[in-house]
Amino acid sequence: MSREACRLVLVLALVHVFVGEALAQAIPPTDDATGVVARVDDRHKVVILGDGRMLRGTPATIFLVNGSPAALGSLQPGTLVVIRSAEPVVFRSGQYVVLSDSPAASLAVGAVRARTFGRVKDIDGDGDVKIETQAGETLHMKVSPDAARRLKDGDTVTVEVIITPPTVR
Repeated sequence: MSREACRLVLVLALVHVFVGEALAQAIPPTDDATGVVARVDDRHKVVILGDGRMLRGTPATIFLVNGSPAALGSLQPGTLVVIRSAEPVVFRSGQYVVLSDSPAASLAVGAVRARTFGRVKDIDGDGDVKIETQAGETLHMKVSPDAARRLKDGDTVTVEVIITPPTVR
């Protein structure tokens, strides 16, 4: 199968998996932030990392400690955490304000963003990666052989699709 045909199949599979969920909810940016927890503001769902970054949890945010999901309230100062899909914020005039340069601000009008999470189930030496999503779907993705050597079964995966409607001319 040609490279273009593989891409088309992957895009169609991802569209099939994500369109229904994506239409039902807006999904924030997918940037992961890794750092050491300095403090947690439970009331405002904000984690302040040791380097000064402030991230506000959303319904789609996942906090990972030692590779496992953790509740916001369980995060303690000194804990190494990966925060997935949180809003970067700053504290101004007594309130947290979302940073305007977040990737969501650059999303085209009418575009739909969808995301799912899963785990690597199998990796071939030629770069074919088999991913099982939380919904039980199986996806295949091609990565470079060099990238494939760094992956291992069980690694966490975030798959994101952005569907942009054609521009009006």
